[in-house]
Amino acid sequence: VRNDFYFRYAKIHCKLFDFFISLDTSCARFDNNDERVNAVSCSSCKMFDARFHVHDYDKTFMSYSEWHQLCLGHDYRDLKGAAEIAPEYTWLPKMRGVVKRLMDAQSSALARNIPPEEKEKLRKEYDDALELAAGEYEDNPPPVYARKGYNLFLKLRDQKEHELRFLDNPDVDCTNNVSERLARSFKTRLRAQGTFREGPNSREHNRSMRYRCDSLSDIETTRMQGGNVWQRAREVFKRPKVKK
Repeated sequence: VRNDFYFRYAKIHCKLFDFFISLDTSCARFDNNDERVNAVSCSSCKMFDARFHVHDYDKTFMSYSEWHQLCLGHDYRDLKGAAEIAPEYTWLPKMRGVVKRLMDAQSSALARNIPPEEKEKLRKEYDDALELAAGEYEDNPPPVYARKGYNLFLKLRDQKEHELRFLDNPDVDCTNNVSERLARSFKTRLRAQGTFREGPNSREHNRSMRYRCDSLSDIETTRMQGGNVWQRAREVFKRPKVKK
């Protein structure tokens, strides 16, 4: 199972830079690329081929593998925002409550094995919220300002299988919060100094970000494997230099 997170962090040299974070229980990988598609398809990320991928809904990720679990935490926040924009649609707070119960069910279940009767109850609540949404949008078509909620309804309806994948797969997380936490180092540095060190051209800037990604990958992988980060850093610096 891979826990993935993609984000776009800064505009430098008139272009946006993408970052891709992917991890499992014993290995983490940070990567960056200029192109959104390559953030997933680059060879360094292909090494993390897995049956399941947990991520925020993004069409780029949907072509990465067959099995997905969409982040319920992301849905929970989107439902709150949509309900604030269009409070006349009652399905939004109802579905938000269902998503909260889905996340709580996994976190409170012993070894993540949710009882069958509770699974059926949660699925029924999910379907009831979607049925309510369909009826409300039929009677009251969404205006332009409420399109966010309607698009969210289409996503929750069409991607239902990937939204509830974790119910039948205890090893799959229902959120990608673990990989999002690893992105904080990038966000913290951006907030503190605005950017990474810039060279006279974008190639040097890419190299600076590449060093950052490689070092974070090594540090987080060592931590996840229970190793000594300081000892690992010493081993890296003792390696023979590669002649250019």
